[in-house]
Amino acid sequence: MMTDTVAPAPSALAPPNSVGRPSARFNVFMRRDAQELRCAVPEDRAVPAFIVAQDWAFVGRLDGETPAPRGFDTRAADVLARWNGFYLFEEWERHAAG
Repeated sequence: MMTDTVAPAPSALAPPNSVGRPSARFNVFMRRDAQELRCAVPEDRAVPAFIVAQDWAFVGRLDGETPAPRGFDTRAADVLARWNGFYLFEEWERHAAG
């Protein structure tokens, strides 16, 4: 007999963060050859093996007081970092119309 496993929706795993900031403190790294790609790693977790100095640069911390960069999803970061030990996201800039 074969059964399919369905993971619960992220909203079912983590309560919403009412201030829009991550509940954990994260170190943020930027991919050198794709500068919009970021990896957020909770401060209390080991940096993943794929984060190596020649490919990634440390660009800052999210400490719960610092506003999150554009493209950072607080709820997804909290859930995925708990599961994976890190959260990958794409930072983007808002361009003025015209």
